[in-house]
Amino acid sequence: MSPLLCAFLLALRPAAPAAPPSDGVVIPVAGGFLKIEVVAADVIRVAFAPDSAFFARKSLAAGDRTREVVPWKVVRVGGETRIETGRLSVRVSRAGAVAFYDARGRRIAAEAPGGRELTPVEVQGERTYHVRQVWQANPGEALYGLGQRQEGLTDLKGYDLDLWQRNTSEVVPVLVSSRGYGIFWDNTSFTRFGDLRQFEPIPALELLDRDGRPGGLTGTFYAGAALGSAVGTRVDSAILFATPSDKTDPAVRLHPALPARGPVSARWEGWIAPRTAGTYQIELFANEAVKLWVDGKLVVDDWRSWWLPWRGVARVRLEVGRRYRVRLEYTDVEGEGETVQLRWKTPAPTRNTSLWSEVGDGVDYYFFYGPELDRVIAGYRLVTGRAAMPPRYAFGYWQSRNRYEKQQQSLDAVDEFRRERIPLDVIVQDFMYWRPDQWGSHEADPARFPDAPGWIRAIHDRHARLLISVWGKFYPDTRNAEEMQARGFLYQVPLRDSVRDWLGYRYTFYDAFNPAARRLFWDQLRPALFDKGVDAWWLDATEPDILPSWDLAAQREAINPTFLGSGARMLNAYSLEQVGGIYEGQREAAPDRRVAILTRSAFAGLQRYGAAIWSGDIASTWPAMRKQIAAGLGFSISGIPYWSMDIGGYWPQPRLRAEPMAAADAEEWRELSARWTEFGAMVPIFRAHG
Repeated sequence: MSPLLCAFLLALRPAAPAAPPSDGVVIPVAGGFLKIEVVAADVIRVAFAPDSAFFARKSLAAGDRTREVVPWKVVRVGGETRIETGRLSVRVSRAGAVAFYDARGRRIAAEAPGGRELTPVEVQGERTYHVRQVWQANPGEALYGLGQRQEGLTDLKGYDLDLWQRNTSEVVPVLVSSRGYGIFWDNTSFTRFGDLRQFEPIPALELLDRDGRPGGLTGTFYAGAALGSAVGTRVDSAILFATPSDKTDPAVRLHPALPARGPVSARWEGWIAPRTAGTYQIELFANEAVKLWVDGKLVVDDWRSWWLPWRGVARVRLEVGRRYRVRLEYTDVEGEGETVQLRWKTPAPTRNTSLWSEVGDGVDYYFFYGPELDRVIAGYRLVTGRAAMPPRYAFGYWQSRNRYEKQQQSLDAVDEFRRERIPLDVIVQDFMYWRPDQWGSHEADPARFPDAPGWIRAIHDRHARLLISVWGKFYPDTRNAEEMQARGFLYQVPLRDSVRDWLGYRYTFYDAFNPAARRLFWDQLRPALFDKGVDAWWLDATEPDILPSWDLAAQREAINPTFLGSGARMLNAYSLEQVGGIYEGQREAAPDRRVAILTRSAFAGLQRYGAAIWSGDIASTWPAMRKQIAAGLGFSISGIPYWSMDIGGYWPQPRLRAEPMAAADAEEWRELSARWTEFGAMVPIFRAHG
């Protein structure tokens, strides 16, 4: 049945109102029922569903929310229904559009007429809806939040973003406006912010080569990283090169004359001759070094690790009748990359604010009013939980590296800090302290950590705490994995498809959405680590990170089904449940101790577990450091207070990994490290890593 026909049939049915709830009103509108729920005088829930029973599923983020008892009333003015709380007037038009006004009658925000959409679909075998809500744009408004991004954006207005958990990108679907309000979009599936049209290749007819002929950009390809030794040229109608599965095949290289191994580079030059005037968005998805100039202005400048491609975005104003010079330079220094894809999006017909999700039972969002931003965040935490306090030592300095391979190395590091009289509170043990084929065992390799309890006692004797890396990942032949598998707690698709990690081993993750699985995970963790004295937890790869992690379809399928529904439905919330299981396990085991957790992924509500996020495997570059400022601000204003990053960046360029480094590179590294450390001292969690 088409979405239009479905909406028409729903609108024809008798509009018998449901019994009014004590916390709000239910209003029959075209296509279903609208509920306006008063959570507090300045916190309103708006829910829309085809059925007056609304949502049977409990919200993971807001299911245990607090509700303040406040006086409110309903008045009707003409065809409009108004819910008055003293601080807000929520006005519902005859057609069902919702607007929010302050106590003085000034409009704060409003849904766009006809801006609510439920489209019946089937996703991973489940009959469900695509859900969307559109709000009218406010002139001069800035929009912040939505978790942590790596595009370097603070104000998100006018950009179109895909929201799903990936290494370096964390989804917290909370928007905060410069007009003093916030919106929490209560949906755990893949979500889009902004214009729903996809980025697409720039049409070849709007591209001109460097000689001005239409049909594409002129590409020049170089052996080596210096853009110096050309091996060939051609005109490319589109720049759409992805990391090939077999780089020895010349047909999938940037150019067949390039060497199969080693660094390569390319430059594309020409012009854009747009056929429509307006503001375009340009997206450049790449790994390694990439720079893009439009009309002589550098609009994208980035360097990413070869195994973690990401997108750079820019907004440019283009006019009809003009040519705009374009230059794109790409360098694969590591000899492992060759991902470079250039797309754009033509000017949007409207710049209203929109959130769309792939799977939902209806539209469900919360509106928070300040106008002070602290009060907006207080409203978010009223709904999703107060921020728990980590232990005091968590606010000191954390020393980390990838990785201490033997127990004596970390003890030597602590001793060095003590000798130099540099304050140190936490020493971090990164992953692979277990035997090479025992991921998921949580047991230290006796050859490298011969006395794990004694090692931890020695750290404590030096007045430091131990934070240790723990993953929800299992090699299937471990005893813990076999116990998980016997109870049906492991995701089967990665095992079925023999997904292998970068070490060549088959692996999968456990279903953290299952409360019994979370309990078993803690029961396995406790005797192996907690009972031996481990103080704090580093929960890595909590997206969860199942390769290929940049493929949305593969990510949804890898965790399908979960205990709470399809992988598509639960896509963004794995970290919330994984972190919650550890928090609750430790609180039960040691109720007099606060919990310290570091996690790579986050979702709304994470703050109630006192967990800190870090921004993932970022690069060691000046542009990457600059982007962490926007990333940290966006994440923190989304309502979760404990944010951090790898001070110095996780992955340096090869020239900054050379031994010895060139003098100029060594000086740059010292300057970058010093400035990044100054920045790191100003964020909530102060932790070096690399």
